[in-house]
Amino acid sequence: VLRVLGTKAAFCTLLIDVFKGFIAVSIAQGKFNNLGAMLAFAAVVIGHIYPIVFKFRGGKGVATFFGTMAALSLHLFLVLILCTVVIAVIIKSLTIGFYSSLPLITFLNYVETRSFIILIIFILIVSLVSVVGVKDIEQAFEKYFRTPVKKRPTVKKKPAR
Repeated sequence: VLRVLGTKAAFCTLLIDVFKGFIAVSIAQGKFNNLGAMLAFAAVVIGHIYPIVFKFRGGKGVATFFGTMAALSLHLFLVLILCTVVIAVIIKSLTIGFYSSLPLITFLNYVETRSFIILIIFILIVSLVSVVGVKDIEQAFEKYFRTPVKKRPTVKKKPAR
């Protein structure tokens, strides 16, 4: 959205995606238990990545993931932001920061909920978000971890006499 429509449209889209995830999971938490909230989490992220309206061509699910995390657990949301920012500052890549934070968030989610079913759902969604973002991850690694190849000095051949 940023490249096509500009900064304002990208920011509005970001806010809508975050709030979409937050509202869906908040409603599910109010009406159901933790499992219901996790199912809403899965539904909203999958629905964002594969929307029926857009012929199953959606976004990466990162902003929606952040919104769902804010609704699921404020502690985990803050840890996710902190880890993402710290890694991003060190590595100089927000993409690598986010995707590198996911294993820790998955583990902490299990510690917080102590539910194997919720853990499985969480792992599936984290895996889906990671698989969808593979090209972004590859580009980030290529950009920030590429080692410059030293060119060998070329030897000029002397012209034959």
